[in-house]
Order: sequence, then C-alpha cells, then structure tokens
Amino acid sequence: MGSKIKKNINSIENLFNPNLVFMGDVSSVLEEYPKRSKNLESSVDNPLEAKCIDEKFVKDGFMYLLRGAKKGQETGFYSREYARKNTIQSLGLDPYQTAFAQCMNGNTPFISATTDLYTAASFAKKERIYVLRIPVEDVYTFCSFSELMEQEYMIPDFISKEEITRSFRYDKVGALYRYLTEEIGLDICPADLGATLEDIVSLDYDKLERIMDFNGEENEPMDYYLNAIQDAILESAGNKTQEKTFLKK
Repeated sequence: MGSKIKKNINSIENLFNPNLVFMGDVSSVLEEYPKRSKNLESSVDNPLEAKCIDEKFVKDGFMYLLRGAKKGQETGFYSREYARKNTIQSLGLDPYQTAFAQCMNGNTPFISATTDLYTAASFAKKERIYVLRIPVEDVYTFCSFSELMEQEYMIPDFISKEEITRSFRYDKVGALYRYLTEEIGLDICPADLGATLEDIVSLDYDKLERIMDFNGEENEPMDYYLNAIQDAILESAGNKTQEKTFLKK
C-alpha cells in the first residue's frame, strides 16, 4: 500500500492537477517542457495597455503578486495547455483575446494573480495565499476591468516552483503584510492591497464570504454560458493570429 501511495504522489498528473499534491522532482519532470511565452505585448495594437503594472509591487526587476489556492501547490501553477506541452505562442493564440477570455472565466493558457488581498483570500477557499515573484517582463494586464476591483495580472503558461517565495494561511494577513513590507521591502500600505488597516489586524470574514459566494459553485449555470462564450473567444484568438501570419507572408 505504501509504494502505491508513493507512486501516486510522484505522478506527473499530480503536478498539473490543482486538486492534488505532487511530491516528486519538478525540475526533472519539466526538463523537456517549453519555456514561457515572451514579448506578447509586441503582437497587440497598443503595447502600453498590455503592461499597466502597479510599480509599488515591483522591486529589482520582479513583481510580487498574490494567488489563492489549495495547500500543497508550492510546486507551481501550470495551465491546462502547458500540461500538454503547449504555450500561448506555440498555439498561435492572440494574447489580447486570450486575456479577455481569462478575465471572463479563467482556464486559459494565462495564470491569474492579483495584488488584491480579498481576491487572493477568496480563491484560497480557506487554505493558502501564495506570494509570487515574477519577472516584470512576464507580467501582463491586457484586459483590465477596474470596476471588478480584482487587480488581475496574468502570467503566460505557468508559474514555476522557484517563483513562489512563501505561502500563508488565508487569514494570516498580518503576517503576509509584514512579509511584503518588512522582509521584501515593498513600499505599500493596506489600501494598495484593496484593504484597510482593520483588515490587516482582523480579516472581514463577512466580506470574504460574500466574495467567495460570488465565485462559488452556485454560479455553475452562469459558468455554462461563460464557458461557451470563452470557447468562442479562444477559437477566435487562434484564428486572428493565423490571419495576421497569413497577411505578413
């Protein structure tokens, strides 16, 4: 029985499944996988809109971001397509339309992160908030819906194990805030995290529950329609890039 469990936790499926925990050697598993898509802003009409980054979260060429997820995801975050050895560039996807689809319902070759404390805590589902350290050149916005107050940033294809610096229990926001401001040295205040000083002292659980309900499983009927729209957008994203390539020839 013990050897069977060991085999399961070292299975490559565990690495790419966000509901499972992988205990094997990540580097050896990913040795033949492609590198992250680069310079995506060069393929859109307005490159400046692709990189609307809050400089307060940037230090020494890296942007520090938050992502809520299950416990045991310290091995990284990988898109469904990356698990198939595909990237945004290898699939020929238009990054702007792909980002638009990501904003709608996730599950694209982009990986979402945020600077908003409550957004990260809601997606943690009462488990962990991960601190990410991503090269600035690999962080994009493309589509930004300020009225949603999510402060969503997108990283192409994957977030590696090495790009996760720490994780905190979802409600240990004081420790998280001290880590960002004192250990990393970011010049931020609670408002930059979409929070108040009172939130840092004690998380507003009622507010968190409301956000979790909004993102929860009770919205499955709406998710059905969002998925259909998202699939159409992603198909268009591939077709649009192919059209550009054809016109260049």
